[in-house]
Amino acid sequence: MTDHTTTDALKTRILAEIKGVLPALDDISLDSLAKVLLDAERIFVTGEGRSGFMAKAFAMRLMHLGLPVHVVGETTTPAVGACATVVAVSGSGTTAGTVRVAEQAAGAGARVHAVTTAPGSPLGKPAATTW
Repeated sequence: MTDHTTTDALKTRILAEIKGVLPALDDISLDSLAKVLLDAERIFVTGEGRSGFMAKAFAMRLMHLGLPVHVVGETTTPAVGACATVVAVSGSGTTAGTVRVAEQAAGAGARVHAVTTAPGSPLGKPAATTW
């Protein structure tokens, strides 16, 4: 059985964390990201661990919006090409696999957009933008 006191405490904590992050969001950057995604011919998302899990959830939401999105590394994902938009997610910006995908995508002519807390990190280098 679930302890409702514990459940309520968890919901309160989650809401407090969301409320703490929301004021830090920059509307101009969010609008810019939305435009990039809406204008993309093909969107690819990549990340590892918890960041990868959130990247996959983000891809699912983009798919629900009707956008052409793929998760790097899945069996049905096409090759990343020059017309691609890649969203690479890594909190540290140093996750080797994510950085490698971003570098290879940039080398293939794709536009890479990094979601990281460290814009000056190795992930930020091949990125056209960082959020």
